[in-house]
Amino acid sequence: MNWILNNITTIAVVLFFLISALGSLLKWLNEQAQIRQAKQDRKRADDEVLRTGRADEAEAEPSQEQQRARLQQLAEQRRAQIEELRRRRLEHMRRSGQVRSTPGPTSTPTPAPASRPGQPPVPLPRPVDLEPVEVEPAPSAGAQARTAHPTAQRRPL
Repeated sequence: MNWILNNITTIAVVLFFLISALGSLLKWLNEQAQIRQAKQDRKRADDEVLRTGRADEAEAEPSQEQQRARLQQLAEQRRAQIEELRRRRLEHMRRSGQVRSTPGPTSTPTPAPASRPGQPPVPLPRPVDLEPVEVEPAPSAGAQARTAHPTAQRRPL
């Protein structure tokens, strides 16, 4: 009894670790049991399919019409959700004064930027009519390979 009183903190720490380890072990065992049960259920279903020659009605895939109806339902829900979000956003913007109450074009004409603050914008020069220029065709790849290392030429002094 005296030994227990002297080592009570050590006993408490050891009990804490033992309880934690037992909890982890029980959790792992439960997961393994669930995995084993799932494997058995899958094997039992496969055996049933082999025995009867047809799949279970609960596991059968929905028909094309059911899939199409489900997709249409999801699309309608999504459209309704988008409209609700759009309505909420407009309502919020109206309350904060960011948007007019009547929908319409929101673009406003922007003035031309001034070259210097406080001064009128500088007019752009008019395009000048240029004469067409003859352009030589680019040299072929073979010509480029032959002139890859041009010889140095000296300029007159």
